[in-house]
Amino acid sequence: MRAITVLQPFADALIWGPKTIENRTTNLGLKPGEWVGIHAGKEGYAERALRNPVLIGRFDRWLDELWPAHATSPQARGALVGVACVDRVVPYHQVAGDPWAMSGHDHCIVFRHRIPLQQPLVCRGALGAWALEPHLEHALCRLVAEMERARCTAAPRCLARTDWHGEAGAVCCDLEPGHEGAHECHHRNATFLRAS
Repeated sequence: MRAITVLQPFADALIWGPKTIENRTTNLGLKPGEWVGIHAGKEGYAERALRNPVLIGRFDRWLDELWPAHATSPQARGALVGVACVDRVVPYHQVAGDPWAMSGHDHCIVFRHRIPLQQPLVCRGALGAWALEPHLEHALCRLVAEMERARCTAAPRCLARTDWHGEAGAVCCDLEPGHEGAHECHHRNATFLRAS
């Protein structure tokens, strides 16, 4: 499994709040259905923008409008805060109506499922999409597997099938609402991913 580093409060907005789009100027190579760790960087947006008081003032007003609860979010730094499933990666013009989409970014990553970590996992981040260390990958894969099991046992409209596929360590899923039933696991690392 890979991860991306996101500035706070955007990392929390992505995991805990209404943000479903992460904007990038370069292609990170993320694929639809891929689960990605969301890492909060050590530096936040506010620190970066302190050199421009006008910019930070506009940002605060914009964030207050889009996500009024942002001030009460955990805002961990230098840690994994959750995991999210990629829906698609598209150019800005395809999502221009979304308030979280930013012009000038050719690669807008749209996420469909997001799972917060109750306790952030402290680790170093990196540029681009970076590979998680094995113990961090295991923790996030287990979290995804637990969510999938919970959806099948608790939700009236649940997963008919979860396909784990792709490269070793990559977690992908196909969600089919309206059915009940057990998982059919097709990932060669299924035992590892579903270990409790």
